[in-house]
Amino acid sequence: MAYRADKAYGAYRAYGAYTLSALFALSTLSALFALPTSAQDEFKKDMGLKTATGFSYNIQKYSGFNFITEHLAETVVKSYLKLKTKAKKSSIDFEIFSGWDFIRKKTKSVEIKSNNLIVEGIPLSYLEVKADGPIYIKKVLIDEKKKRNKFVLPVSIKTKIIIDLDKVNEVITNLPKWKKILKNVDFPLPPFGRTRVEILKLQINAKENGFINVITSVRSLENPNAEPLDLSFTGKIVLKEKKVLIQDIESQIDDIFTKDSDLARSFNTFLEELINPVFNFEKYEKKGLKIESVDFQYDKNNLIILIDAKKLQNNFN
Repeated sequence: MAYRADKAYGAYRAYGAYTLSALFALSTLSALFALPTSAQDEFKKDMGLKTATGFSYNIQKYSGFNFITEHLAETVVKSYLKLKTKAKKSSIDFEIFSGWDFIRKKTKSVEIKSNNLIVEGIPLSYLEVKADGPIYIKKVLIDEKKKRNKFVLPVSIKTKIIIDLDKVNEVITNLPKWKKILKNVDFPLPPFGRTRVEILKLQINAKENGFINVITSVRSLENPNAEPLDLSFTGKIVLKEKKVLIQDIESQIDDIFTKDSDLARSFNTFLEELINPVFNFEKYEKKGLKIESVDFQYDKNNLIILIDAKKLQNNFN
């Protein structure tokens, strides 16, 4: 029994790690509408998904094996989530067919809710993920020596992410693209031509209507003894074709040009080309993951991002 318990625990941990890594590769889920039981049964039958029934299911149910398996799995995934994301509070809810089916990586759905966490360096106020199946993961041979877990059936995923607008500055500056931009920019400095600069003291303030105000200073890398220049611009955060953009930019550099000048209009075009897209959700569409829709909402001081996605079944040929 000790060996079986250890084996079961290892299976739960591996399953939890794989599920979380797949879900977080999106860059993140709200609740899905579950199929009616009869429809799920028909779907399972059509897809060849075999689960415990009759005597086997009743033994697992009334012995408490289903409850223990589900509870242990939720505990393991919650611990893994806290370790990887530093989440302050989380809840995990597996809906399983049976304990033995779960060990064989078959389950109905999984729902994750977490507060105050960090995903890929980005602070989130709230993350909610639900993957609705049935979910069936199978280890298959991908070459002569290596095996990898693959999704056998398509899985619908919904994500809900809440970002505190006061933390937009911290979110944007943690994105890889912005980290690169801040250190070394080929900067047009009207009317003096182009120069390489480093962006300093970036401060981004976002409002409930989607408008942002950016205040920063730039220092020449070619002439480090020169005084930094103060730059500010405003723009609107918009979502277009699964890309986060900043549009309608109006910029100003102290002592060089104001927002309503011809130089400013030229510089605005440069800024839009430099910083856009701020974030591209399509970059996560790989390995069978398809992002079907992305939506923005604003609530008080929060930016809410809703993502509908689908993980397609893998081709085992």
